[in-house]
Amino acid sequence: MTKALQMVSQPTRKARSTTPLQLVPVVRADTLGDQAYGRIREAIASGAIPPGQRLTVRGLVEALGIGFTPAREALNRLAAEGILAVGPNRT
Repeated sequence: MTKALQMVSQPTRKARSTTPLQLVPVVRADTLGDQAYGRIREAIASGAIPPGQRLTVRGLVEALGIGFTPAREALNRLAAEGILAVGPNRT
């Protein structure tokens, strides 16, 4: 082995820090999908969205000012919980 390879192959040890890490805990912010889910669920519970009203992804995108993916996630979550029923044309 050459001298350069010998130096690379030998691990070096770093001195360990004895001071504890001073980190701020991570706060989980709700995703847009979570926020949309909460708003839609609240609107259904309060009667702002009456039973039988058709909801579309496009309508939620416009009403909530979010993208298609968070709106679709919220609707799918509500449908999985049985709060919404998926109708024809995925309404």
